Amino acid sequence: MRRNKFLRSIAVALAAAALFSGCNANNTESTSSAPARDTTETTEGSVTETTGTFNHGYSISQASTDRPYEIKRSDDVLTNKDQALEYLNTCVELPGKDFKFVLTDTSENDPGAYMWYEFTLSYKDFIVMNAEFTVITFTDGTICEGRSPVLTCTFADPTDVIDKDEALKIYAGNYKDDREYKYLEKLYYFSGKGNNECPFVYKFKYDCGNDLENNTILINAKTGDMVGCWPDAID
Repeated sequence: MRRNKFLRSIAVALAAAALFSGCNANNTESTSSAPARDTTETTEGSVTETTGTFNHGYSISQASTDRPYEIKRSDDVLTNKDQALEYLNTCVELPGKDFKFVLTDTSENDPGAYMWYEFTLSYKDFIVMNAEFTVITFTDGTICEGRSPVLTCTFADPTDVIDKDEALKIYAGNYKDDREYKYLEKLYYFSGKGNNECPFVYKFKYDCGNDLENNTILINAKTGDMVGCWPDAID
C-alpha cells in the first residue's frame, strides 16, 4: 500500500528501448494521463489537529476542483468501504452483470492522507488493468472519479486463448527475447482509449536482480503479441 501520497499515477512506460527494441516498437497507447488524487501535502500540525476525526478530518472544501476525471461530488458523508462501493455504484452505471468493482487500495491506515478507497473494474472476475475508480471521502462530502471511457470498450473472450507458455514462446520468437520470464497472472488491459477492445492478456515478469534490466510484459493471450512493457527503472 502506498503511504503519504494522494496521487496514483498509472504511468505505462511503453518505451523501453534500453531493454530491447520490441518494447519500443509495439506497445499500445501510453496511459500517463491517469486520474490523480489530490497532491496536497499534509503538515505535521494538521495531522495532530485531525487525529481521531473520521475521514482523517478533511473537508471537501480542501479538495481541488480541477479534476479531469471527476464524475460526481456531493455532500453525502461516507465512513467505510462498503458505503464507498455503494456510492460508486450509484455514480457509475456498469454495462452489464459481468462487470463489478473490486477494492484494490485505500488510505484507511494513513491518517496523513485524504481518506480514499480505490476500486478497479473487473469483467467476468478478471481485473481490468488501468481501470481504477476512486471514492474520496471527507467530513462533509464525497468525490467520485475514474476512467469512465473504459465503460465504452468491448472485452475479448477470455476463453478464446492459447496456452500461456505458447503465448510466451510466440512473443520470444517475434521479439528475439529468450530471457526467462515468470508468469504472474491473466487479466484485461485498458489502453486509456474508449470505444476499443480491451485484450485479455498474460502478465510475465523478468527479474535478474538488476532494476535496470528487470521488466514486466503483457502478452495478448489470443495472439502472443506484446501489448505492453514496463521496465522496473528507466535510466
